Amino acid sequence: MRGLATILAAAAAPLLFGEAGAADDAALRERARALFAPIPTKPPELPGNPASVARVELGEMLFFEPRLSAEHNIA
Repeated sequence: MRGLATILAAAAAPLLFGEAGAADDAALRERARALFAPIPTKPPELPGNPASVARVELGEMLFFEPRLSAEHNIA
């Protein structure tokens, strides 16, 4: 996470100090596109572990189950 914070701070510095121009904006946009990919619409298929409706429902139940937390009050 520290590396991401450094990248974001370096990218935001020209904006904070009023040094960004149109060329800098375009370069920053291209740099961001190279670093970050769009979020996939579907999860990746794992070899030997195919997704099914039952597995997705089980995962959802476990994710939102508050009894699995230490205090039994948050999911």
